[in-house]
Amino acid sequence: MVRFLYIAELVYSTGLKYLDKYNHFPNRGKITAEFIDHIYDFFAEYFIDRNYQDIQHYITFDMVEQCRNLIIGNIEQYKLLMYLASEEQFSEVKLLTDQLENVLQAIASSQARRRFYAEDPITFDIFNRNIDRTSTDLNGEFMFSRLLIDTLLRMNTYETDRSEFIDLCKIQYQTNPFELISLHNFELTYSADQALQWYTKESFLYRLLNKALRVRNIDLLYLIRFFIRDLYKQLTQIRCSTPQRVFRGQLMSVEEFQVFQQSLGQCVSMNSFISTSLNRDLALFYLGDRINDSENGPKRLLFEINADPLIESSKPFAEISSFSNFPEEEEVLFMLGSVFHLDSIVFEPNERIWSVEMTLRSDNEHQTKNVYEKMRNELCAGDETPNLIHLGNILYDMGQFEKAEKYFRRLLNNLPNEHPDIANCYHKLGLVMNAQGDHQGGLKLLQKGLQIRLETLPS
Repeated sequence: MVRFLYIAELVYSTGLKYLDKYNHFPNRGKITAEFIDHIYDFFAEYFIDRNYQDIQHYITFDMVEQCRNLIIGNIEQYKLLMYLASEEQFSEVKLLTDQLENVLQAIASSQARRRFYAEDPITFDIFNRNIDRTSTDLNGEFMFSRLLIDTLLRMNTYETDRSEFIDLCKIQYQTNPFELISLHNFELTYSADQALQWYTKESFLYRLLNKALRVRNIDLLYLIRFFIRDLYKQLTQIRCSTPQRVFRGQLMSVEEFQVFQQSLGQCVSMNSFISTSLNRDLALFYLGDRINDSENGPKRLLFEINADPLIESSKPFAEISSFSNFPEEEEVLFMLGSVFHLDSIVFEPNERIWSVEMTLRSDNEHQTKNVYEKMRNELCAGDETPNLIHLGNILYDMGQFEKAEKYFRRLLNNLPNEHPDIANCYHKLGLVMNAQGDHQGGLKLLQKGLQIRLETLPS
């Protein structure tokens, strides 16, 4: 009997499902229970041990034509990998082999590709030195992103934050046994010197962090800031000591690409950690050979980055192969919030890609330093160790009034009696209520803050 194992990965799936032992088995009666159990147990054990969790589902077949029909019907929607116990040929599949280990390696490579390159979207802000805009415009977004990142990095972290984060993850993944195993391991064994190893594992930690950065989930970023800080410290400790030229393949929407083209010669701040490679050919390989000639189709970009670690006040970057599950990738990781200058954007017809040349720049570029320092002094009072009041101030100025209120109240509930910040908390809450349209409630809180301040003045 010929047996087939069809493994499908949704191209843009973020909520990856765990292996399902009981579903997705057409004509299961023709396949022995021992065979199914063997396949399931093998995959389950392998993925738990090696953190390969990129299976959406798998299906077993004993008919060539049945398998072929399913593949052809889904070729545009799925990535397809095949494990075969026969020599039948399928031109539609990504991999044809009778060695299960080859399938697992292909899954690992696909996993690295999504993390490492094209299919992981990046978010960014542009600082245009040719325009003078207020804090609510594009340059303001650039500054607020930088201020938010720096504030989260400098804030004190507490064990209760980590516990709260773990509790949140347990709820998020309560129906996902693979992630719960990984979460349990994290809860028992994580330490600050393991941050890079956990980041490269493709575990729940990587996915939650990057999604939080992408959608700017302040609540989650606040809880996970201990991990962001640990990554920053590790990257600083092992940062590159010599200039590097690195590469990253990237699929980018037409709208985002147009922003890049219009921002040539400006500075771009990356609002996520950026994975790159020392190997240009590898970056091109992971970018893939998909060609979409449609004007509205995604653009294939190759970032070519020149980075000098000796540039003063630049974010750290480091070669992290020794920490990675994929050392052959020659990965260089750039810290969240790294600032680059957009040098050139050129179409390469032979490779059918857009080559985007960028250079790492200092955080203290002349055009941005004065604006940033002014905002930091206004919102954080220049403090080296900001607290929740400063975070609330940033959110208030960004127009995120509900989140600002949440963090002002969180601080208020945790402050001891007669703490000098209590009056300030009530004052800030009054401003938030007023901004939300509750003028009467805002006035009461402002008055309460003033009363507390007057009562605590020295006689």
